[in-house]
Amino acid sequence: MQGRSLRSRGTWRVLALVAALLAAVTFAACGSSDSDESSGSGGAATSAAGDGGGELTSVKIGVVPAATFAPIFVGVEQGFFRQHGIDLQLDVGGLAPTVFPRILKGELQLGANTWGTLVTAKAQNLPLTGIAPVDSGGTTAEDDYQGIVAAPGGVRDLSELEGKTVAVPTLKSFTDSQVKAVLRENGVDVSKVRFTALPFPDMPAALKAGRVDAAGVVEPFMGQIVGDGGTLLAPLSRGQLMGAIVASEKWVEDNRETVANFDAAWQETLDYADRNPDAVRRALVTGLRLPEAVAQRITLPIWVHEIDEAKVQEISDMMLETGAITEPVPASSLITPFPLAP
Repeated sequence: MQGRSLRSRGTWRVLALVAALLAAVTFAACGSSDSDESSGSGGAATSAAGDGGGELTSVKIGVVPAATFAPIFVGVEQGFFRQHGIDLQLDVGGLAPTVFPRILKGELQLGANTWGTLVTAKAQNLPLTGIAPVDSGGTTAEDDYQGIVAAPGGVRDLSELEGKTVAVPTLKSFTDSQVKAVLRENGVDVSKVRFTALPFPDMPAALKAGRVDAAGVVEPFMGQIVGDGGTLLAPLSRGQLMGAIVASEKWVEDNRETVANFDAAWQETLDYADRNPDAVRRALVTGLRLPEAVAQRITLPIWVHEIDEAKVQEISDMMLETGAITEPVPASSLITPFPLAP
């Protein structure tokens, strides 16, 4: 599969100037700004009267700062959650693996994360469940927001990666499994590839300095690398489900009405995001502090309106095949029906 440079150097030069800023946002430490007292089951508290005069249920969601979760900010701005009786409090920051422990401790009721990370958690017997879908990646280089990208002046084809070093954000992670699966599908002997963990914001500099030969990376860093002369060797998502809204099994059991209300508001949020991509791009600026020039250029995710159990199972099977988990995890153990009946 021949690699292609899809974006001009000049178009993406702005990204080199903002990568440091985005890195600071993306990897900010998780913080709990509220003083709600949450039990171990994450019981939701009741707040002041809402727009319609009724009481609102306070729900705190941990949001990993990534474009995948931009609709959450849109839904809050449009008032969809308040209309369904929920005061959704956003706790933005941290990395995907840091959100789940906070859910289990009751510091958060929900977490915006990925199905792949949930598979890993379930393999460790953590009592978590996916209550709502978020998005999927694209299927081509033109509509996917993540890919395998090679260093400027480096390899031009996936087959050349044997004997080379490839960066992934975390070993045995969702992205790590995606990279290995794509390489295998293209005839690459993965056992001959060296993998190293490297945060997304560090990947452009590592590629330019020759410390790694390629990277499994997401926007906007993918565009920065290609704009600086790197080569997009392959899209990475292949239409897989990406984001999920996650809760503890105990919290779902104890708060079925709140979950159902969240689901209803989330459906309206996704519908609105579909019809208003400009609102999503504004949310990248206002909610995630992404520079406007970058927000206008990146490839947006494809919003998903139902949980497809077969597609969740594909992710679990992929992570088993690539060694990210050691025992099968059935998709049925990862999913709460969406939307949930109260």
